[in-house]
Amino acid sequence: MDRYRIIPDESYYHTIFCNADHLRVCSDDFRFKDWSARGSHPKTLGIEDIPQLENTTAHFARKFDTDVDSAVLDVLDKRTC
Repeated sequence: MDRYRIIPDESYYHTIFCNADHLRVCSDDFRFKDWSARGSHPKTLGIEDIPQLENTTAHFARKFDTDVDSAVLDVLDKRTC
């Protein structure tokens, strides 16, 4: 047990892969995040962000909050199915 690390399971593979000379690691996490609010967390995405989400090459997006805007997820579900 490693009690001195916050997230040892998540850092284990990254440490091995990033230190292997024969592997190439891509630094793109394929996630759409909007940091325009300049806070400690990305902006909560809403229905007004649909055009940006449609024009990105990202495979994932964050962050969503159904208490703030659940309609954005309904729209995305209809467009991807």
